[in-house]
Amino acid sequence: MKTPSEVFNLGSPITDEEGWRSHPYLRNAVEKGLTNYRILKIEHLMRDLSLNTENLSYSLVKFILEYKKVLLVANIIKDETVFLVVRALEEKKFILYGDDFFLFYGMGNLEKGFKRNDWVIVVEGILDRDSIIDMYPYVLSVLSSGLSVVQRRILESLTKRVILMYDNDDTGRRSFFRDKGFLEKGGTVRDIKYPTGMKDFGNLAETMANGDNFDFLSKREYIKQGIDLIVKSY
Repeated sequence: MKTPSEVFNLGSPITDEEGWRSHPYLRNAVEKGLTNYRILKIEHLMRDLSLNTENLSYSLVKFILEYKKVLLVANIIKDETVFLVVRALEEKKFILYGDDFFLFYGMGNLEKGFKRNDWVIVVEGILDRDSIIDMYPYVLSVLSSGLSVVQRRILESLTKRVILMYDNDDTGRRSFFRDKGFLEKGGTVRDIKYPTGMKDFGNLAETMANGDNFDFLSKREYIKQGIDLIVKSY
């Protein structure tokens, strides 16, 4: 079975993709200089793997056959790709490929200067995390609507100070209050009020891809000030 790293290396740079500037995930990755994003097309598999489930999991082959072209996002920890998030480009559908799915996306960044009990921002999705990584380095994505039991234990082992920023919808608010209740038993939990009309941090990348620079910059500054206020005041 091909490793996540081997599958990732089959992909092509996202700047090779026509229209990348208008796609939130792709443009954000280019703007932020993120190298853990690639595009995998069905022809890559046909050329290099003969498209069989001896080399890849059945779920990955099925997913690529359905969408023909997918986004690969590597979760890299200690220079190893532990798993891939394989996402459809035009639909909110994804699967995971690899192992250790219980780990946060973005944990590799904690290797760069993180000290125990530094503030950690926890968000739901990949785009939420990668949209603000230039504002604050220690941002983790749960890849779901809230913390799993294992993720909560990992987080509690890292820090007692958490900024919880789930989606601004019913599911996100329920998850926020549930996880806040758990984490406050042994630490401090804060959140930042989203600007009007903003559902999550991923909206920043969507605004940028739509070309609305004024709206993007005003929202970005609002969020950055909110993060700075918490991180520098406590």
